[in-house]
Amino acid sequence: MSELNLSNYAYETQPLSDPQSSLRHGSFSAAAAILGCTQSNVSHAIATIEKYVGRKLLVRSRSGCQPADGSIEIILKGHQLLEILDGMRQPSDDVSGLVRLGCFRSVGANLLTQVLSAVFLEHPNIQFDVFDDTEEEDGIRERLLHNLLDIAISCDIDDKRFVSKPFMVDPYMLLLPPSFEGDVDCYSQLRGLHYIQHASTCSRSVMQQLKSHGFENNTFRSMANAHNVAALVDAGAGFSILPRLAIAPFQQRCRLLKLPTPVERHFYLISRPASLRSGAVNAVLKHVQNWRGDGN
Repeated sequence: MSELNLSNYAYETQPLSDPQSSLRHGSFSAAAAILGCTQSNVSHAIATIEKYVGRKLLVRSRSGCQPADGSIEIILKGHQLLEILDGMRQPSDDVSGLVRLGCFRSVGANLLTQVLSAVFLEHPNIQFDVFDDTEEEDGIRERLLHNLLDIAISCDIDDKRFVSKPFMVDPYMLLLPPSFEGDVDCYSQLRGLHYIQHASTCSRSVMQQLKSHGFENNTFRSMANAHNVAALVDAGAGFSILPRLAIAPFQQRCRLLKLPTPVERHFYLISRPASLRSGAVNAVLKHVQNWRGDGN
């Protein structure tokens, strides 16, 4: 078998289409008319591909042309190869469409600027509808159930109508005022400090877990916005326990320590099977999966 130079794609792969064109239209002359070239061009192209595969592909007669014995599979595979190569050379900016993305506010603050910027540079025709104004799992779940999201970054959902894939782990951290010195090996070391509660379902669930390890939840103040919680801790008003991603954009002088008892929240990429048939959704998923947060 001779060598086919694929680096000269436009010239060398054109012969792959000519044997099937000749078969489909019945003769070299009919194929030439459809392809917009001369009969001699078609004949030369077929001779080129026959030389490459090392066997006769078409048999010409007065009534037209027929596939040579054992050649039909080669002709079909050649056409499939041409389609694959055509797909490989399609420009990436052909991908377009609307992608509806939902995530927790703390994830969005770290994720969206980086990921959406990267998607725009590669696929400027993709549009976004972003829902990231919640720290509640139920808000994301409801939008998924009502088909208002193509991609969700949330805790796992036990529903076979969705495709769920592990994405990342976000550890909870101790957020301490700048004046606090030393490490924290047990929760009794935090006595005397006001506790500032992040008012989300996930955070309240974590507090319940930590109570069995000696944590005393003497809440001084409860706030829904992690930014405001971090600002109070930064001012020395108390301490808090927040997910690493919720702290990352806001941390100033606060001290950030690991919990004596590790607790994490696990995020998944969740989509509907129908959404995964979209080229735009898959392009965005690729960039999301390549992203790494500060907490990892």
